[in-house]
Formats: sequence, structure tokens, C-alpha cells
Amino acid sequence: MTSKTCARQWVISGVLLEYYSGGSLQHILDGQRIEAFPWERWPIQIGTALHHFHMAKKTYMDLKPSNLVINGDGDAVLIDVSGIGRITHEWRAPEIWDEISPLELSLQVRQLNDTWAYGKLLLLLASSAGNSPFVSTLKDVSPRLTEDDVQTRWTISDTICPLESVQLVDKWN
Repeated sequence: MTSKTCARQWVISGVLLEYYSGGSLQHILDGQRIEAFPWERWPIQIGTALHHFHMAKKTYMDLKPSNLVINGDGDAVLIDVSGIGRITHEWRAPEIWDEISPLELSLQVRQLNDTWAYGKLLLLLASSAGNSPFVSTLKDVSPRLTEDDVQTRWTISDTICPLESVQLVDKWN
């Protein structure tokens, strides 16, 4: 920024971030406006992003509605990916509730945490939307992702295929 009244040039330092016109998922849920958006694509978008994290031997560890924003095209975008912040206790898998340093856990345990939080998020989306075959599928899938027994808990990749199948059927109907 410059000023015509001052010979000195002003310099502003900072980080320019992208603006997400849809706001956060938390804001949408609080306003009960989920059906004003193409929300049915969000579970697959979020699951695909988490799957890519896991394939790269990374984890997200703080999946929650306030860390998801909706862009101008109505797509879900993960934010706060730094991995240096706190992890919201309510969005931790039960097996790590008492962990003091959950970011120091093994990759497998952290991935199980992401999976559990994803299941909780899917259930929240299902309970916030109307009735449709896709809502029924989310209600069927989410308990498999939040299973207490980590040996039988589905992976995120196990979930994406059934979600995509229901979306394809819905498109053709």
C-alpha cells in the first residue's frame, strides 16, 4: 500500500489465504442450512482427502466440522492441516481419549483415529440432512467406522466405494 501524502511506502506483511464463500461446515450445521448445498458429495471428498493422507503415511488428527470449509463450487475443503495444533477431545477416538501426546502415537493408531472421526462426521451429516438413500447409507456406514473394536473398524477406503455406489444410483434415478 502506498500513500500520496507520505513519501514513505507502507509495507504490509501477512499471509493471503483463500476465501471460502460457503463458510465452515460447523457454521452450515449451526444454521441448519445443509440442504442448501450439494452436501452429498462431501463424504466422498473428505474420505478421499483422508485416504490420500493415509496413503502418504500422514494423518490429519483433527477432523471436525469447524476444520472443513465449503468453496464457491460447493466442495468440501480440509483446513488447519498443520498438525501442530491441539486435537479436539470430542473428536478423538475412544481408545486415545486419555493420551497426553496423541500426535506421537503410531501411524496406525493415528489413522484409526482419523477413521473414527470420519465416521462420527458422517453420522453428523446424516442426522442433519433429510431422508434419502444416501442418508441411509451414511447411517449404515458410520457405525462401521466408529466400531469400538479397532480390529473390525472399517478403513476409509472401505467406505468410499459404497458411498460412490449410492451416489451413482441416485444420479441415474
